Amino acid sequence: MYTKKPSPPRQGIKNFGSENRRAAREKKLRKQRRNICLAAAVIIIAVILIVFQVFFGKNAYNVVVGQTAVCTIDKSKLTAEDITNTAVASLSKDLNTNVRFKDKISLEPVHAPASKKVTVEYAVTKVKESAAYEVEAGIIIVDNKRTVVLKTKNEADNLLESIKGKFAPENADVTKCTFEQSVSTVTDFVDSAEILTFEEAYKKLTFTEPREETYTVAKGDAVWTVANRFGMTINELKELNSMSDDNLFIGQELKIVRQVPFLTVEYNG
Repeated sequence: MYTKKPSPPRQGIKNFGSENRRAAREKKLRKQRRNICLAAAVIIIAVILIVFQVFFGKNAYNVVVGQTAVCTIDKSKLTAEDITNTAVASLSKDLNTNVRFKDKISLEPVHAPASKKVTVEYAVTKVKESAAYEVEAGIIIVDNKRTVVLKTKNEADNLLESIKGKFAPENADVTKCTFEQSVSTVTDFVDSAEILTFEEAYKKLTFTEPREETYTVAKGDAVWTVANRFGMTINELKELNSMSDDNLFIGQELKIVRQVPFLTVEYNG
């Protein structure tokens, strides 16, 4: 009777399986070590970034007026426009007129310690103190030239009515008076130093200037009547015309000096 012999143990296959399992464990360990190193690196970088932000990061804004930093505020959602609008509104209230800044207000990101940061309210005050500004005012235009500046357009209009009253005929209706020149009032922003008082503006617009003209002597004229008519003295008239005596004749041309007002009022009654 034939009997099949049992096969010998497959030692090589068994060893190969053990090697595969060992290699898989080592690969897993290497992956775990790599993940641990990566996590540690991430943590270290995060710590470095936090330290850098605390000691060197831009955590504040310099408030800049024109080219000059006037103070430092905490970093927030505020914009330069917000600070500008707040400062303009506050200054307009203080001066009781509309205001426009000439300097640009900007915010510059910086790193600053807490001790150097000021409140937004203080920053607005510094901007008001530092920024150059213009104020809204009333301007009188004569023959397309800006002549005088007053606080308001209403004040400028009142000044013109006063001047009409000064030069209008006695007891004349001032509403029927006009100027020979082209005269108007407008509102615009100006440097506050340009604004005159009512009295200063009135004096400037009612001044007269001498103008040399020629007058032809008529019947009944005498040296003193001609001089008086044009606001001159007899000596001034005689000197201007090189006269050695007081004699005049009809048709004689005399040089006279007339005081011409800056604004000439016409009555249309």
